[in-house]
This record gives sequence, structure tokens and C-alpha cells, in this order.
Amino acid sequence: MVLPCESAAGELLALKLTPDLKIAADEAAALEAWRACRHVVRLHDADLDHGALLLERVLPGNRLADEPDRWPLEEIAPMLSALWCQPFRPGPGSGLPDLRERAEFLFEMTRRRLDLHPAVAGRVPREVMEDSRNLAGALAGQGEVRLLHGDLHPGNVLRGREESGLVAIDPRPCLGDPAFDVVDWAVADGGGEQAVRQRIDWLAARVDGLDPDRTWAWCQAMAVVLAVISFITGGDSAGEEMLTMAPRQ
Repeated sequence: MVLPCESAAGELLALKLTPDLKIAADEAAALEAWRACRHVVRLHDADLDHGALLLERVLPGNRLADEPDRWPLEEIAPMLSALWCQPFRPGPGSGLPDLRERAEFLFEMTRRRLDLHPAVAGRVPREVMEDSRNLAGALAGQGEVRLLHGDLHPGNVLRGREESGLVAIDPRPCLGDPAFDVVDWAVADGGGEQAVRQRIDWLAARVDGLDPDRTWAWCQAMAVVLAVISFITGGDSAGEEMLTMAPRQ
């Protein structure tokens, strides 16, 4: 739950409440690490015993996912660069999960979705799910380790004031390969492998530390996860296109 509020001085804020204290603690740790980053929502205070985070209120605050036009990569590249500006060195007891754990969570959630939607499950070969899961596990154990947003899609990016640009919210932070955070942006406009690779190459030329080959591999690994979401929400053509990018023996 997110409630609008304001400080005694009249500053507009947002109070975010979650019953999952681990989620609140992980988010607070990541936002503290990104405190100097203008492309991430600012944490004002936290009461982690009650799962409460006091955040800046991003204005105008419209979500990219709600915009009628596609968003240009020119706006995405500075946000990605700012998120990974330096390696994150967690302090003792930070408890942030690694990328392998985050990827495993997403595949397990996808499996549960397929159990709830047998018609969709019939469109997704079991071996494709297994190969994708194995590829994600292998990728997660490699590459440079950075602090990742972990859930960086257009629904979790808001438009801030002109000086802020795009602002990321609601991280599910983890530690691992920065290429993972690029998947949603690389595949967003579809077009198949060639178009996705072109977007990846464009971003890799502008975002320090982004490996285009690993980014494409992550797109392959996560394609089946995105395909299942598309099928469930009625995006049949997008789902089929995603499945063509999934790894196959």
C-alpha cells in the first residue's frame, strides 16, 4: 500500500507499507546505496520493524507503462548507467539476495502461473521452460556483480521533473550481472531476434559495463517468463514472438 502524505514543512512524500519485512529491508538497503542517484526514488526514512518506507513523491509521476507512445532508448540509457555507476559492496548482514535467487523466484512464479492457466501451459513446451531455467542459472553465476533493481520494467519507472528524468521505483534488489536489468527494455518493441540485438547493441554503446552478448543471453533465458505473462494477459502474438527467442536444444 502506498499513501500520499507530506512532511511538517509541506514536502510531498509517499508512505509505502508492506507486510513482508524482508522486502522492505531489501528495498531500504538498495535505496540507501542509490541515495546519490537522481534516477531512483529517494528514501527519506524507514521503520523496518513495521515494513514502512517514507519516500519522495515523484512528480508528475506517470508510469512509462501507461504512456500511449513507446519510450525512446535515449531516456533509458542514462537511467541504466546511473544504476550501475559503481560496484556495490554490501556491508555485514545486508542480506540482499544474489541474482541466482532472484531468477529462481521468477521461474518458480512462472511455474505457478502455468499451473493456474492450463491452456497457456499447453502452449509452452516443458523442455523450453527447463532449458530457459538452466540458462538463467548459468548466467547468474557469471559476470560482474552490481547492485540491480531486479524488477526494472516500464511499470516501475516514473517520469520525474525535467532535472530528474526517469525515476525507478519498487526495486526487488539483488546482486549480479547488470545485463539482467536490461531485458524488458531490449524486448519491449518486439521485432524478433534481429531487432532485439540491434537495441542491445545501441544500449551497449552508451551504457558502461553492458555486455551485449550476455544481454542477449539473458533475453533468451527470460523470454519464456515474458511469453507466459503475454499469453495470460491476451497478448498472443507477443507471446509467440517471445517463445521464438527462448533457448532450444
